[in-house]
Amino acid sequence: MATLEELEETARLRHMTSGRARALDESQIDALRRQFGARW
Repeated sequence: MATLEELEETARLRHMTSGRARALDESQIDALRRQFGARW
């Protein structure tokens, strides 16, 4: 269920930005990993 909710949220955000959003670069992803203690 959580996966479906994440997919819906991603689709909603994509729609809101009309496809203008850009992907995070590696340093931005690393900053998020450190901020939230994610290990993947």
